[in-house]
Amino acid sequence: MFRIFIKFVAISITASMLVVMLTSCANLPSLKKSTTASKTSAKTEKSASKSAGKILAQPNFRISKKTASAYNTALKHMRAKNYDTAILEMQKVAKMDERISGPWVNIGVAHKELGDMAKARTAFEKALKINPNNPYALNQLAILNREDGKFEEAEQLYMRALSAYPDYKNAHLNLAILCDVYLRKIDCALGHYQEYLKLTGGEDKQVIAWMSQLKKQGS
Repeated sequence: MFRIFIKFVAISITASMLVVMLTSCANLPSLKKSTTASKTSAKTEKSASKSAGKILAQPNFRISKKTASAYNTALKHMRAKNYDTAILEMQKVAKMDERISGPWVNIGVAHKELGDMAKARTAFEKALKINPNNPYALNQLAILNREDGKFEEAEQLYMRALSAYPDYKNAHLNLAILCDVYLRKIDCALGHYQEYLKLTGGEDKQVIAWMSQLKKQGS
């Protein structure tokens, strides 16, 4: 009897993986290289980067020094994994400037770390009401939909994230995995694996192996 290996391994995002800096001039972060299960063909979903850089929370407006200071305080709690406190501090920031979507993404991440997916979803949806093009909120919400078996909805959210931020490596990888494992769309999976490789220097041997397997299946 052949043992069937589950190809997906979920990664819990840590606070340091999502650091949304409130600046009016911002660069999106470099994303961490994929990690994989050693001998199981596990396909690992990516959320964000440990070394996240500055993210434009919302274009075309300035953030006050007071708000930025409060936000940095909240981020310290996120990095320290003090999620309950981080949620309270992020909520304060959100009230200080209702134009900012970043705090709600972090609130969602904190709830996710605490195991409350319903509250996490609500927070990500709130972020998207403020900024429908926040790629990190779109990516996080897509992951929740995938976990709930809502594969088509997840696909659309990943596509929206990539429309907002075409070089979002994690969204390319996540969409590729979704198409590969859950939707069985080989061309979609190959295309987004390829984009991921382009954006990461083409050195991820595991992703290259997954592509090779898919090409054999499609031949």
